[in-house]
Amino acid sequence: MDTGIDDHGIVTRKAAVRWKGRRSVERALLSGDLLPVDRGRVALRGTPATILTAARARGTLTCLSALKLHDVWTLDDSQVHLNRSRGVRDGRRLPAGTVDCRGRLVGRESVLEPVDVALSAVLACHDRENGIVALDSIIRQGLLTTDELERLTTRHGSAAMRLLARADGCVDSPLESVLRHRLLMLGVRVRTQVVIPELGRVDMLLGESLIIEADGFEFHSGKDSFRSDRRRDREALRQGFQSIRVTWADVFNDWNAVLPVLLEIVRTRRHRRGPVLEHGDPERSRRI
Repeated sequence: MDTGIDDHGIVTRKAAVRWKGRRSVERALLSGDLLPVDRGRVALRGTPATILTAARARGTLTCLSALKLHDVWTLDDSQVHLNRSRGVRDGRRLPAGTVDCRGRLVGRESVLEPVDVALSAVLACHDRENGIVALDSIIRQGLLTTDELERLTTRHGSAAMRLLARADGCVDSPLESVLRHRLLMLGVRVRTQVVIPELGRVDMLLGESLIIEADGFEFHSGKDSFRSDRRRDREALRQGFQSIRVTWADVFNDWNAVLPVLLEIVRTRRHRRGPVLEHGDPERSRRI
């Protein structure tokens, strides 16, 4: 059913009846083309489950849950993040699997909060890694301007402003975003998405010779990708580079084992030895 006036799949019953007629609406509810939300609203078939949850809880979808629907990177989170009015919060218990989450910006009248409002909730409610992943993705996609991001982070104080200063729209994945952020927090200088002749683009370069490749499973799960990665490792070694591959599990489950290896290389300045990269890609690499 297409009423032409739905709010991300949520439609008032009056609007549905006005456009399609009462009997058509009743048939659509029976067939599953429409889903009941509450006494005054219905949802179109295919409405995202998180939107349905927010509407049925008399709230709006915000924070990490909203950013996911805006195609912004987020770290794994199974909860549905809602922004509910004080009256609703006082009168209704939170449904299972949901959490109240509010930032410092006021959203428009919609069941799905816009990117800036959802980002504000992330900065208010979550840790720095969630914040940097969202900022990197938003900058990479150009979803908010530099001025908009500066105004927003200023409202959240110095910690958010420092996150924005570290954000880099060059990273290619949430894994790279978190890994780069952790290295920067340790005072390690990192260049991202650097082009090396005869080798191609590498995820990160520390010093002159330590390459770090962030291997997310979705990008490196095929045989062709595996063979290509091994070829790149051989070429890196031939040119005098050291190459380390870091997976999602390494960063989020086994960081205490990975970190000492990286710190030992940095402490002994081995990453400063070897070839000096003279030419990077000016559009994609940056010294931080």
